[in-house]
Amino acid sequence: MITNRKGLSAVVGTILIILLVIVAVGIIWAVASGLFKGGGEQMTLGTKCTAVDIDVVASCNATTGNCTVTLNRGAGGEDFAGVKLVFSNDTSSNIVTKTDNIGALLMKQYTDEDTGIENASKLEVTVYFEDEAGAEQFCPQPVASITI
Repeated sequence: MITNRKGLSAVVGTILIILLVIVAVGIIWAVASGLFKGGGEQMTLGTKCTAVDIDVVASCNATTGNCTVTLNRGAGGEDFAGVKLVFSNDTSSNIVTKTDNIGALLMKQYTDEDTGIENASKLEVTVYFEDEAGAEQFCPQPVASITI
């Protein structure tokens, strides 16, 4: 029969401490890997956005307020899901979404586009990509901006 229980409780205590350390390391690993993965996606999106080169030309009809917008794509960057045309004036803005990918070195013209506001004076073009789930991933900054 075991009469010395002090040795047995020390072994059980040591095993419990080892198990707690293993669980703590697993929790920290799960949180840290999630943080690093999310940061990598944002960095990838930023890299994609920076590589897209678009020149924009726009002319607006003063009577109707509609504009003709021409987008000229440069050589760089990946294919994107579409563009957001943000028309604005001193007091308001309106976003027009176009789901067209413009291939490298190609041009796309949107004729008689309704700006949705009166006296549009500025146009910003922002591209967006789609992730694996189909959700839109917007570039943080416009790729082109002009005064119209």
